[in-house]
Amino acid sequence: MIACIDDAIGGVLRALDGTGRGGDTVVMFTSDHGDHLGDHRLMLKGAEQYQSIVRVPFIWSDPQAADSAAVADTLASTLDISATVLERAGIEPFSGMQGKSLLPTLDGSTAVRDSVFIQYDHQHPSPGTDLPPRVHTLIDRRYRLSVFHGTGWAELYDLESDPGEFENLWDDPAHASIRARMTERLLMAEIEHVDRVPLPTRRA
Repeated sequence: MIACIDDAIGGVLRALDGTGRGGDTVVMFTSDHGDHLGDHRLMLKGAEQYQSIVRVPFIWSDPQAADSAAVADTLASTLDISATVLERAGIEPFSGMQGKSLLPTLDGSTAVRDSVFIQYDHQHPSPGTDLPPRVHTLIDRRYRLSVFHGTGWAELYDLESDPGEFENLWDDPAHASIRARMTERLLMAEIEHVDRVPLPTRRA
């Protein structure tokens, strides 16, 4: 599957170079989710929020970018892709747009976000449960916190000391303050991402 994608992308790039416009064209490659590929003995994808699922490829090749490696360590969300495309095209974002353009990071500026909020809702039950999964997750540069609705299950992982996400710290008393801080940040992210469109034109 990966080789097939590589071949297809190669065909697109060759066709672009064949037109003579490769040097003045922005090329973007991304995905909507990752794949477990055997991590945690899982295949494909699901409601799990492991790094293999939530970290997606994002390549932005821009002839105007001074340093294309500058965004390599930027914490961002797929919400930011549309804002980035619009700014690069010189189009004003619409009212209520939640994404933040990644273009400022191309000059080595600070990261666009200090955390990423993920909401996963599905209609069909997950394996091992009778409930359709509803998971809300907050990820920062060190921790990942996920709360699973209706299951009594939550996760807190230290991505620095446990990059494979094997030791759930949610019930660990030594990490109670981190759990509280991440839970509060998740709550604030929930409020930030509430849909406010259409905005009211006046107060009632």
